[in-house]
Amino acid sequence: MEKEITRNDYSLFLDENPNWKIENINKLIAGNLVSKDYLTSQDFTKEAKPVANISWYAAKAYCEWLETQLPDSMSDFKIKLPSEAEWEAAARLEDSGIAKHIFKESGADSALSADFTRSGKSGVYDMLGNLWEWNENWVFPTDSVNGSFGLKDNKFEGVEKAVRGGSWANSESDIKISTRGSQDPSWCTPFLGFRPVMVKK
Repeated sequence: MEKEITRNDYSLFLDENPNWKIENINKLIAGNLVSKDYLTSQDFTKEAKPVANISWYAAKAYCEWLETQLPDSMSDFKIKLPSEAEWEAAARLEDSGIAKHIFKESGADSALSADFTRSGKSGVYDMLGNLWEWNENWVFPTDSVNGSFGLKDNKFEGVEKAVRGGSWANSESDIKISTRGSQDPSWCTPFLGFRPVMVKK
């Protein structure tokens, strides 16, 4: 997607999937699907702001729901979180050297609203900065050695899911396209959102 999933996007998902609403947080916590900060400090009247405080499980559920919204003519496609390799390929296309990135130096005290003026040459924006983004794969111990980014051994199950891109709270000098992070998949934080990818089944 061109942008990180916004609060408006996520509210449409919540309308059709009330089990993921904040009122059900105790059940979600008991199922180890979210942490106590799920959807906290989210003003849903600010519709164009990217949704944060989202767990990997919540992001995955959103992708599965979004796939059901595809027309029959697109039944050969699936919607999912990107692998690290897919994320990095898109980030390298976007980074034209003229794209603006929302990092600590921008003075922001939270993620900023979606804005095409920050897009790179591919028309995609905020791959770097604004929010860290959940990736599909578990962090595989030897990724940094063999470059597989969780793809070579897709049966591997780890402890943490990969996150990429950095956020508004990071210094720009600390975050490169290749910078990798990881978090427990139930973790929810104001520094982390997500962006789906659509691929052939």
